[in-house]
Amino acid sequence: MSRTKTPRALNPACEEADNYSRVVLRWDFSEARAIRIIKCRNQIQWIIQNRSGRRGGHPSWRPQFYCRTRQALERLLPGMAEEIAAALPVRFVEAGAA
Repeated sequence: MSRTKTPRALNPACEEADNYSRVVLRWDFSEARAIRIIKCRNQIQWIIQNRSGRRGGHPSWRPQFYCRTRQALERLLPGMAEEIAAALPVRFVEAGAA
């Protein structure tokens, strides 16, 4: 039996996919420039990503920074600090943490 693999650019479980299921915030500045914050697949941190071209004909995202605190996100994305503060807790809460 032959299996058809879902291309990474279309797999919602893949962090680089445009339809990744754990996107927290996203800013589209133009067709070519966008930034988003995601929860990493291991649920231990946030990742700031930039859209970086296309893969398999679909938008692809590349990690730029890894953060566990809202303060770090606000420092790295100062123009978005208000939205970040409204959407995220002070620290990343790991999956399974009480």
